[in-house]
Amino acid sequence: MNRDLLLIGLAMAIAGPLVYFGLPALGYSLKYWALIGFSVASAVYAGVIVLLGETLIEDLVKTGLFLIIAGILWYSAPRAGFIFMCVLAAGVVGGVLNQVGRAIRNK
Repeated sequence: MNRDLLLIGLAMAIAGPLVYFGLPALGYSLKYWALIGFSVASAVYAGVIVLLGETLIEDLVKTGLFLIIAGILWYSAPRAGFIFMCVLAAGVVGGVLNQVGRAIRNK
């Protein structure tokens, strides 16, 4: 259980700054409060993926479903493309750390 909390915290610690520093680097200019809010939301999403601790297929389905929703939003409002990037970054970080945790538990 202690290792799970460590991996959840690590996923959140990676995804939050990745989105916080990555969005401005990709050219998305957001207000400061919005940037912090989306960084926190991305960190929580990555932590939830690790918390659920499911298989790779289930992680891909969850992330893919959210990417489809974010892609539709991006298509309807091109200025909202940063949401797609947030979901992508958090999904990849959460999925990778979830699989690392599963591999450690199964060892």
